[in-house]
Amino acid sequence: MLLGDSITAVQEKIPIKVAVFDNGTLGFVELEMKVEGLLDAYTNLENPDFAKVAQAIGFHAQRVEPAEQLETAVRDWIAAPGPALLRCRDRSDGARHASKSPRSSAPRSIRPKRCSRVAPATCGSW
Repeated sequence: MLLGDSITAVQEKIPIKVAVFDNGTLGFVELEMKVEGLLDAYTNLENPDFAKVAQAIGFHAQRVEPAEQLETAVRDWIAAPGPALLRCRDRSDGARHASKSPRSSAPRSIRPKRCSRVAPATCGSW
């Protein structure tokens, strides 16, 4: 979702619910880089507080840090009139990324094949 889409949701009072699972990384980009045997450089992020950004444009927004608050936060998020954002911080993945080596460690067995019979247009895109 882009910022302009979010502003439209507020102006039109569209009751969309957005969940942000913030693990502080570009996990899929990192996986693609590993598959190509590249260093997974610049995949750790310094993200803004997405709840504050959403509140600034008019969303009902909240952050969930301790897991014990999740059930109550989800109920409030779903019940909120108009657009709402729930930001959950996933620390487990971020901690794993912070301590690992910059070298690619993806086992050869999980690397996808270069070409696919199902989608030949994507041949070599990995």
